[in-house]
Amino acid sequence: MENIYPTIRSIEIGEELEEFYKIRKNFLIFTEAGKPVYTRFGDEMVMAPFFATMSAIIPKLQSYFWNNNQNAKEQSNKVRWLESENFQIAILKKGNFLYLCLSNYGKGKFLDDDITKKPVKFLKARETSSFVRKQLEFLHLQFVSLMTSSVNAQLTKRPNLDIKTSIAGLERTLDMMCEIGVKSPSIFLEAFQPLRMPENVRKAIEKAIEINKPQNFACGLLVSALNVISLFSDPTQIDYIKPHGIAEEHILYLYINYVTPNAGIIIVCTDHASEVFFECKVSSAAIFKEISERGLLEIIDKCTIQMYEQFDMKEINMVLIRNNLLNQYTTYNFPLLTKVNEMHLQQVIHRLIDLQSTSNIRKAMVPV
Repeated sequence: MENIYPTIRSIEIGEELEEFYKIRKNFLIFTEAGKPVYTRFGDEMVMAPFFATMSAIIPKLQSYFWNNNQNAKEQSNKVRWLESENFQIAILKKGNFLYLCLSNYGKGKFLDDDITKKPVKFLKARETSSFVRKQLEFLHLQFVSLMTSSVNAQLTKRPNLDIKTSIAGLERTLDMMCEIGVKSPSIFLEAFQPLRMPENVRKAIEKAIEINKPQNFACGLLVSALNVISLFSDPTQIDYIKPHGIAEEHILYLYINYVTPNAGIIIVCTDHASEVFFECKVSSAAIFKEISERGLLEIIDKCTIQMYEQFDMKEINMVLIRNNLLNQYTTYNFPLLTKVNEMHLQQVIHRLIDLQSTSNIRKAMVPV
């Protein structure tokens, strides 16, 4: 199978920051004290003056919009959006961290433009604030999952603590999250995309899971590289974690095993005892053994390729369907993430904004 993940590009930014203003879209993370944590492009230490400047400007801007009645009572006044003619900044504050998305809508070529694709017509329409904020929320969840929420407690006690060294080696993971957050409809729709496959194949896979699933687990997923194939759970364990929810304060433990680049299993447990993970390992091996013996791995690969085939739908260029009851979506003629450009996402996003929900199934059809 061809590469299905976006290419992670690096752009070096000099001390004069000239390259910084030639980047179309960048993500930044820093602490309230102005300590740099992460930047999608460039080096955090080189860009330290910019981080420090933003940490000083944001509180100053907040002071102009202070409401004595509301903000003083809630002890909060969050600036969320800054916009000029060709530039916009989305701001998300979570705990002691500030997440920024900087977008440059000026004309001309940008260093992060994908030169491997044919140029697309420049769209005057900008990304919506809701879409950009969801990208930042996604980045925050990924960052917290790597760092754990205990880092907020440390920064509360020591605001000037430098945690940059704590994420050394994890930058590429965050880079990939930024790329997927921009190019995948999953983030904007807050839904997941199941793999389309024949019903008898899915039932055969579900049967293999049901027979071989572990005894001690909460829930699990059988997944391809980009899509969910099957969900399974233990109702008693699900009831246990429901009061907590999937939150930063509640820890869940994952067993992850990919037998091929396009077939893997994720098992969620509430306990990290060695015997629990050993049981997950045994169950995973048994599930994939049965799936492989029945030739289902090849069918999964074939179905994955078919998900991104192009259909001739006459005047309709792209179709996106979201099921609001199940928080699932599917697409037709939406390309692989490696081939997604700004035109694809902006067409879908702006069509969805104008669409009024009249039922539990929401559809968006984008004409050529």
